[in-house]
Amino acid sequence: MPDEGEGQAAPDDRVLEGETGQDFGDEPSQDFESEVKQVGKMYDDGVLIFSREGLQSIAHEVQRCRDESGIHTLAHLAIDGNIVEYPAPQRRDKYGQTKTNEIWPYVWYRSIEEMTELGFIFGDAKMARLSAHISSVYWETDEDEPPGLAPSSPAQDLRRRFDETRSGWEASEHYSQVKKLIASAIKPVTHRLKLVGFACGVIDQYESSAMQHRALAQHVMLTGIRSFLSSLSAPDGPSTPEVQCYVQDPSNTDLSKQVLHASGLTVLDDPMGFLEVDEHSVVVSIAPDVPIKQIVADLGRPAAMIWNEIHEDDARSTDPASSRVKEMLARDYVGVDFPHHEDAANKLVLWVRKDLALL
Repeated sequence: MPDEGEGQAAPDDRVLEGETGQDFGDEPSQDFESEVKQVGKMYDDGVLIFSREGLQSIAHEVQRCRDESGIHTLAHLAIDGNIVEYPAPQRRDKYGQTKTNEIWPYVWYRSIEEMTELGFIFGDAKMARLSAHISSVYWETDEDEPPGLAPSSPAQDLRRRFDETRSGWEASEHYSQVKKLIASAIKPVTHRLKLVGFACGVIDQYESSAMQHRALAQHVMLTGIRSFLSSLSAPDGPSTPEVQCYVQDPSNTDLSKQVLHASGLTVLDDPMGFLEVDEHSVVVSIAPDVPIKQIVADLGRPAAMIWNEIHEDDARSTDPASSRVKEMLARDYVGVDFPHHEDAANKLVLWVRKDLALL
């Protein structure tokens, strides 16, 4: 299916700016460099960078940001299990005005490459052991674009576009290829699988644009995969007709949530989608701007994953495959090429856990 391009910092080439309460221009201190080395050692020793407890701690602070106004300090678990406090972001744009196009609260996730390469990160030793922090971001558009996000389609029109995209895909050869692959790659199961999609795009932004088409296409593919997975029940398995499908994208608008819900998808706020990842989940993530592979590898061993092909030189991409990710795939999974779609810029791979693989 169409994707947004591996390693792309932000969809549609707009500038995503953020505030963390830190001065990104400061040179790293010696204390910070020492902390970075310690983080690398902890990772090599097997310490989880994205633990379930750490994500639950982030989720608590995200909810506090939604429930309370005037928050000055944020605090959540670092990778060593200690609580780290840091200033809440300045929720103003570079002109000192209240931000438009703001996403608040927004969780910035840091790959192990970001945490251990000084060129990637700010120099506050106190923040060095945080694999995620809460920020405020907004889209800065080109001068010739109107302020704010492009006008959204009314719900009825957007639902029509969604249904048309789904009908078109279901009549395509790609649909048949995906259905055949899943049936031939994954064993029938005696438990109910669930589908979790990350960073699939916002379906109501930039009407009739390539961006909207990609977002619609990715969500439509999820509905098809859900249907295919529902047919995998073994004879003595559960009788419930549908696999639950969750989607998480921090940019989702109220309108997109409404239409996705009407289409049978459950929209979760960041980071709640990650907390659904377990041994019964099938993860779909196409060219995200978040280190999904590393988060998933720390959380468990999903039944299957569909994500971009791994390249040796992707360390500075937004979703790099760390040594831990590569070890997980080599030891526990079997991979097969996912059917190519004419609009897709990157090659996808279906990874199936070995105990469930027919390959």
